[in-house]
Amino acid sequence: MMLADLKKEFMEIWKDIKGYEGRYQASEAGEIKSLFWVTAHGRKKQGRTLKQDMDKKGYRRVNLFKDNNHKLYLVSRLVAETFIPNHENKPEVNHIDGNPSNNRVNNLEWSTRQENIDHAIITGLTKSQIGEKNRMAKLTERQVRLIKHLKNCRPKMFTGEVGAIFNVERHTIGDIWRGRSWQNVIV
Repeated sequence: MMLADLKKEFMEIWKDIKGYEGRYQASEAGEIKSLFWVTAHGRKKQGRTLKQDMDKKGYRRVNLFKDNNHKLYLVSRLVAETFIPNHENKPEVNHIDGNPSNNRVNNLEWSTRQENIDHAIITGLTKSQIGEKNRMAKLTERQVRLIKHLKNCRPKMFTGEVGAIFNVERHTIGDIWRGRSWQNVIV
């Protein structure tokens, strides 16, 4: 073992991975190691740091073996489950710096799906999709302008009537008229 490897081994904090106690450990630096492995001839060999695979989005993964079965895990999830308490039972792990390859414990936090999305928008990792760019949008900006114009020139029209014209629910029209949606479109 080289001096750098020895230094790394003793400077990092390693803990057993839940469900794989005595077999695999995670480090605060985002490394995963096996404590031993069994050869094809059934001999136990000293463990080693596992090679991490990377998916197309940049997330690092490792295979863990148990009872002749293997399972692919995200390294960020293993590190978070090992080191970060999740008192609120949040389902996702967020990379604070936005780099999915940086699995150091101080770069990870538990989050909800919405918190993860909001973090990506706030940090500029992704753009908020508003208006027609939103994949859920059923109306165009031109149609929304017409809907807002109808409210001003025909105040007695019902939301259901306008909804039928544009093939959307009446609450969609109501949300536009009350300014709850499509605030970016000005008439």
